[in-house]
Amino acid sequence: MTIRHCGQSLIEVMVVLLLISMSLTGMVGAMITSQQLSLIAIQTSDAVQLASNISDRMRLNKRELLRQGSVYLTPINPLQTNIQLCLNEQSCPQRMQALQDLNAWHLQLVHKLPMYKAVICRDNTPVDGSYLLNDGCDRRSNSPVVIKLWWLSVARANNGQQFFTLVHAL
Repeated sequence: MTIRHCGQSLIEVMVVLLLISMSLTGMVGAMITSQQLSLIAIQTSDAVQLASNISDRMRLNKRELLRQGSVYLTPINPLQTNIQLCLNEQSCPQRMQALQDLNAWHLQLVHKLPMYKAVICRDNTPVDGSYLLNDGCDRRSNSPVVIKLWWLSVARANNGQQFFTLVHAL
């Protein structure tokens, strides 16, 4: 006597397809998260490199950095370039070099960090400040020179704000 089981193989196939689709969904989610974390790591690495770059340039032009009202100590944003002229001043070559450094740095920032905001200032508390509100710089003459970078990353789920700071060593 033979017993016929109708439709049992169709149910088994549907269960297997359901399990495969659930595992693929998990793998796609993991791949997306991996790409987002990779982008954040790349942008953070770029921020470290760019901050070190301008720090090295300021170290080479120490005379301008230590001058009262130095061109280096300024906020920088994606919509501006620093254009200033100095006529017949003794510190003109150093100031022009600083402006050239800042403009080159600005171009690098535009290409590497999306919607960035940068400030080079004097500050005793380098890890404070905000992208939209206040940069947190105290601007005291005895405070160390700090380079602060903020940028918005689409890889972040919340507000997307990233932050890096570097204390410049003279």
